[in-house]
Amino acid sequence: IQNLINTVYKEEVMRKNAEIEALQAQINPHFLYNTLDSINALAELKGVDEVSQITVAFSKLLRASISNGKKIVTLEEEIKYISNYMTIIKIRFNNKIMFITDIQEETLSCLLPKLIIQPIVENSVVHGLEGRKAEGRIEIKSWLEGEFLIIRVADNGIGMEEKVLGEYQQKDTGDDRHTRIGLKNVKKRIQLMYGSEYDVEICSKKGEGTSVTIKLPKQYEFKE
Repeated sequence: IQNLINTVYKEEVMRKNAEIEALQAQINPHFLYNTLDSINALAELKGVDEVSQITVAFSKLLRASISNGKKIVTLEEEIKYISNYMTIIKIRFNNKIMFITDIQEETLSCLLPKLIIQPIVENSVVHGLEGRKAEGRIEIKSWLEGEFLIIRVADNGIGMEEKVLGEYQQKDTGDDRHTRIGLKNVKKRIQLMYGSEYDVEICSKKGEGTSVTIKLPKQYEFKE
């Protein structure tokens, strides 16, 4: 009976492994890239420029997200990722959202966790600008302050009410839908990697917009 149980168990594990491998094959990155290339080629052939632009931008996002297994990137790489993301967003909102960067040259080679800015930009779009009728604006600035790298993402969206802003600033209390779960995750990642002296600060005023400031160590070589 024990041998039979072991055999059935092994067969079940093998079957599940086979199913997982089959699924992985279906979403193989090369397959996805080739599919996106095909969509882009067809869009160009048909003269559908916006579809082509979105496809190219999404392909670059995909490569940055799942390629090489890199967890640490330069700020220059992160800004390129955000630029591709904003290409898609601007087309989605009929170019009603402006994207501005003011990046100090000496910060471009600084290292930071991959995809640490994108959740903040996404929050600006979803929570700040999506419901705004007038033209929206997102600006990313970076500069050095002593041994710190400072990155600020600011928008001219609808802003946050004082109560909601207070809930965020009090640690991890309040409703995630309002305090922006992406911001909390960014903050946790930064403090786990670098310590509590590095943080994410948020300033917001209802009807005027929101700014999020990230404080990171100035690093040109990552130390575990």
